Amino acid sequence: GIKPAYSTYIMFIRNSAADKNMGHDTAASWHLKMTEAGVRPTVDSFNVVITAYARKGNQMALFSWLEKMLNDGLEPTVEVYTSIINSFAVLRDAYGADEWMQRMVDKGLQPDIQLLSTLIKACLRADEVQVAMKWLDWMSVEGFKPGVNTY
Repeated sequence: GIKPAYSTYIMFIRNSAADKNMGHDTAASWHLKMTEAGVRPTVDSFNVVITAYARKGNQMALFSWLEKMLNDGLEPTVEVYTSIINSFAVLRDAYGADEWMQRMVDKGLQPDIQLLSTLIKACLRADEVQVAMKWLDWMSVEGFKPGVNTY
């Protein structure tokens, strides 16, 4: 018979992830079906699942999927780090967000102004002004121009 291609699976994974109720588990299920069918996952397919769990604040599942991605020999991209950092922001965990932003920067990946703003807001919501200031200073050194949404 005909085997579904990556494009078919990623469509189901993306559509499932969009469901705000149980989409994270359904997206993960489709991802597993894809790999069981012998279709090689990509950083993008993993990121869709990671992002779905990040939105739910389910870091245990998020990091489990990150580990699967790494075990498949795939390296996180800015988008993957963004999902991870956003998960810490949702939980108002300034130190977790700071740690993962630092990991991303240490890997030579450049955050965008939106991610930096998310991190700074998470720090301020958690009353971690020093962490927020660290990244505002970093932005200045790196030539970023903070906007109204940064504060």
